[in-house]
Amino acid sequence: IRTKDEQEENPYPANVKMIFTVDPRASGDFSKETTELSWNDYSISFIADHFEEAFECVVVERYQSTKNGKTDTLYRINPGINKEHIFFKDVPRDAIAFVSKEYASDQHLETAFRHEIHIPDDIFPKKWMNLKDA
Repeated sequence: IRTKDEQEENPYPANVKMIFTVDPRASGDFSKETTELSWNDYSISFIADHFEEAFECVVVERYQSTKNGKTDTLYRINPGINKEHIFFKDVPRDAIAFVSKEYASDQHLETAFRHEIHIPDDIFPKKWMNLKDA
């Protein structure tokens, strides 16, 4: 994952953004002083199960950490707009995901193929066809 400085020379495509999962308690109203929080204190596993607790983010720093003989790549991130003074440290890679920006996926293209799908009635069992004519 590229840091903010690395993205100045090699940016990600304009239609994607980075998000990370964090317990909503960590998104409270902090003072304007710089606040450094440990991701472990507010961690949520499995981003797919907790998409509503995901926030857009900017990777500020990437570093290696060795614990119990195992080396991991961890990140220091900033949760983005209007939170320039808040940072999360020790964020693992699996807490960060790439998603399409709003209205940027292919389904929103003006040239996207859309067509009604007609399904013949005879493929359904007769017992399912119990609706009365309106």
